[in-house]
Amino acid sequence: MAHDFLTEEEHAWLEEHRGRIDILTGYSAPPNAYINEYGEYEGFLVDVLHEIEDVLDFEFTARVFATWDELVEYSKTGDQFIIVGIAQTDARSEYLTFTDSFVKVPYVMVTQRSSPLETMGDLDGADVCTVANYAVNDFLAWQYPHISPIPVMDNLEGLRAVSTGQCGALITNQMYASHLIQEQGLSNLHIAGDSGYLNRLSAATAREDHMLFSILDKAMDQIPHARMHELYQQWVGGESGVSDATLAQLGWGLAVLGVLIIASWFWVWTLRRSVRLVRQSLRQSEAKHSVYVESSPMAMFIADGKGRYVDVNTAACRLVGFEREELLHMSIPDLSASPVEFDSPATPSFARLKETGRLQTETILRCKDGGQVAVMLDAVRLSGNRFMAFCQDITPRRAAENALAKSEERMALALESVRDAVWDWHVDTGEVYFSPRWYTMLGYAPYEMPQEFDTWSSLLHPEDVSKTMEILTSHMESGQPFQMEFRLRNKAGQWQWILDRGRVVEKDEQGKAKRLLGTHMDIAERKQIEDELTEAKVAAETANKAKSEFLANMSHEIRTPLNGILGMLQLMKSSPPRESHNEYVETAIQSGKRLTTLLSDILDLSLVEAGGLNITARPFSLAESLDTLSQLFCPSAEQKGVCLDITSDPLIPEPLLGDSTRLMQVLGNLMGNAIKFTDRGSVSLSAHVVPDRHHSRPGVLFSVADTGIGIDETLLERLFEAFSQAENSYSRSYQGAGLGLAITKQLVALMGGAMCVESSLGQGATFHVFLPLAKAPGQAAAVAAPKATLKQTGLDILLVEDDQVNRFTMAKMLEKLGHRAKTAVHGEQALDMMRESSFHLVLMDVQLPVMNGMEATRAIRQGQAGEHNRNLPVVAMTAYAMTGDKEKFLASGMDLYLAKPVDIAALKAVLAQAAGWS
Repeated sequence: MAHDFLTEEEHAWLEEHRGRIDILTGYSAPPNAYINEYGEYEGFLVDVLHEIEDVLDFEFTARVFATWDELVEYSKTGDQFIIVGIAQTDARSEYLTFTDSFVKVPYVMVTQRSSPLETMGDLDGADVCTVANYAVNDFLAWQYPHISPIPVMDNLEGLRAVSTGQCGALITNQMYASHLIQEQGLSNLHIAGDSGYLNRLSAATAREDHMLFSILDKAMDQIPHARMHELYQQWVGGESGVSDATLAQLGWGLAVLGVLIIASWFWVWTLRRSVRLVRQSLRQSEAKHSVYVESSPMAMFIADGKGRYVDVNTAACRLVGFEREELLHMSIPDLSASPVEFDSPATPSFARLKETGRLQTETILRCKDGGQVAVMLDAVRLSGNRFMAFCQDITPRRAAENALAKSEERMALALESVRDAVWDWHVDTGEVYFSPRWYTMLGYAPYEMPQEFDTWSSLLHPEDVSKTMEILTSHMESGQPFQMEFRLRNKAGQWQWILDRGRVVEKDEQGKAKRLLGTHMDIAERKQIEDELTEAKVAAETANKAKSEFLANMSHEIRTPLNGILGMLQLMKSSPPRESHNEYVETAIQSGKRLTTLLSDILDLSLVEAGGLNITARPFSLAESLDTLSQLFCPSAEQKGVCLDITSDPLIPEPLLGDSTRLMQVLGNLMGNAIKFTDRGSVSLSAHVVPDRHHSRPGVLFSVADTGIGIDETLLERLFEAFSQAENSYSRSYQGAGLGLAITKQLVALMGGAMCVESSLGQGATFHVFLPLAKAPGQAAAVAAPKATLKQTGLDILLVEDDQVNRFTMAKMLEKLGHRAKTAVHGEQALDMMRESSFHLVLMDVQLPVMNGMEATRAIRQGQAGEHNRNLPVVAMTAYAMTGDKEKFLASGMDLYLAKPVDIAALKAVLAQAAGWS
């Protein structure tokens, strides 16, 4: 089983993909990875892969490639794979994600032993080989654009090209070069020098494989550096470069410099001893002196008092590139990049040399090829006007120092530019380095507060101290990376959320944490989003609860009238004919009307919320509307013993301009609620004119007051919300779906009005509705049309209806009214029947099989049912009853509209109107 450094989600993902993750292998690059004489794949990178498999307790599947190019090409489009041992480049970062490097190996120049090419500067114009698609090519293009490398398939091909003279040099991995030169017996080759490029090998996954990369990255962290070093030593036998290679090289350079300085001091001591011997025997000392100078490995220059060279050794010639005869015709200013007049008494260095007999300094010498070399110069006075200078080449040290300075500069710039802050805590001293961003993130100026642990702890929120310290202590003991969130007090005194990530980077001899390194990230914005999401979740849960309550209530409200309808019909079926059947029928009709009202409310609410409900302003009589309301609600009020009072302000003009249908719906909802929730007392509706004052809108104020149960103040805020009711329990005393007031308020808003309520529990309620109704300009009061009555009987009617129950019901209704009905189930059948028979009118359902009602009507108007039927009255009889449906059907060629469920009185009126046309 894999270790516990993985999350549960990562464990599950790894198990799910067991046997489905590839390791890309097969290319030959000894000693990193290659196929041995037994056909087995082995090498340093193969051992690293086995370490990863051991850590994860997971065996990967090998996908073998013949060349490195093929492997790289596959990685651009493949997925669910791992590459162990690949250098990160900008181009590869577009399709791969890289772990931290686990080994760092320098790239070197390989030349023939007899080749004059010794430094990267010597390669200008030379034929240089590199392995195609290796990361070193990016380095050469950046640092040495004048070098155009010749691509080879692999390192062995490149080494053979250099060995046979096809290429002057190969830039390659030092590990590969050392191994292959020895293994292939290429004795005429050697490593000439360092290229300046450090190959950092990492593990990588496809850029989209986020889960796999997280697992791989954690697995790599579990392999100790000491183990990586051990594996490297087994295959290479040199330093692995797991520690900072640049600093290691700098340390090596300084060590060599120290040895050379010691050698210089030793030579100076020897020289001084020789000078003393000269005093005894001038000729012998000069001879010895010449031997010492010539045989010394350190560059030595002897000049007279005017700075003219009188003797140099072979090392000096090699250092600057001049022959001995050339140097003996030159002086110190000729080699100095910044000439110094040694014969000038005003020169401080010369004066110090004359005074003390010793001068130590760093300077730059000019070389024969036009280049320069930095040297450590140590000059002594021999005797009289003779001076000897020892010069040690410090160019590599200078380059290392410059590289280190640039690296530190880049680090400083990076820390200043990134959003994250960096901290570096020395546990034993309590000192902490806080980057400038650490301060500015909290509103402080950089380094405004001491760089101490107490600075951070003093800013920590009191509620976060215990948990934060517990996490910090735990991870200091385990050494594992940690992540935690806490609040810090910023300069403005506010608490700011911070995400802290860190790890132990140094331990003492007892294994205790000595130094920790980490980052701070400002997550205030993320926390705000999380809070908003939490609030949204609560709101969604509340809405979902309201929806569930509504659905439960809606189920009750729909099933109750259905139960009444079905119950009454079953009673009629099971009972012999008698007068009580009228009571059953009346009850069923009331239940059906109640169900129809509920569906109308749902449709209205849907239209309002979708913005599809239109308000139509037409002249109407308010007095007639109030009279209609009185006729509608007086029976139910009398049945409950409640007094109903409807009054109107005589100053209200007639007629008014507005949507009388929606006004009746608003007042009807309020009146119905008032009567429903009032068991004793009274219900009143009053209308008062609101004059135009102070530029406010004129209109009418309607007030519906009752002496009923009232409304709890805690429920007033959500009273007008859809699907909400004052009581939501199985013990409800009153029926209703909780839609009436929501629709009412939205209708009032659509008409440009406003609505409010005054109530308290047990004290009744008063609803006020203001609507901007004004007198209709130049209009007389609308006169209600008399109700149509059917004087004609014996009409021949074609009923087109696909539903068997509706077809039977409507046919019986028509027969009951004294008409003759023939039926069709779809439009084509209706057209056939009209061609064969004559009819006075057609009752046409809209939704039909084969040919729908609108298509059939257009066919009739086109004469497809016979020329004599082109103008035959067609009545749309349909369950499509939303706003706009009637207008759409009439526009298609139908003459009249009858909504389902069909009321027999409405049917009479439509037949009377249609019969008048026929």
